Amino acid sequence: MIRLMWFWLPLILLSLSACDKEDLSLDKEDTLVFGKFYGFCMGEQCIEIFKAANGKVYEDTKDQYPNRDDFYEGNFVERTDADFEKVMALAQLIPTELSTARDTVFGMPDAGDWGGLYLEWTHNDQRSFWIIDNMQNNLPEYLHPLADGIRAQVESLSN
Repeated sequence: MIRLMWFWLPLILLSLSACDKEDLSLDKEDTLVFGKFYGFCMGEQCIEIFKAANGKVYEDTKDQYPNRDDFYEGNFVERTDADFEKVMALAQLIPTELSTARDTVFGMPDAGDWGGLYLEWTHNDQRSFWIIDNMQNNLPEYLHPLADGIRAQVESLSN
């Protein structure tokens, strides 16, 4: 019996510790700002930044190229309530590795005119932002689902 307990105890503890990861979801108190940008581009579609907050989604009308050193300060106008549900899934793609990373820039965003992605997350009164390369070969693998998610949400909201 004791031998069996020593076999199962580590497995049980391991499974319980796997549950310690906080499920990331967009609460009504949280804010998520995300989008894509291209430097050598003409037209409204070159910079698309959105914000989800207070149960609503907003679109930026400034279309300003994000600064690598500071938070994006846009001029956001409200979109339809239905869009908020689309954005909810994006918050669940934010890997925990991102919240502990020292860097705010990943890869070489827009270095070869391939664009970049912007992500800002305010969760539990902690505000962070990241500039992410649009070319997956320049990113750590754990960021691939998030980058794909940002591109998909921007595409969906831009149509």
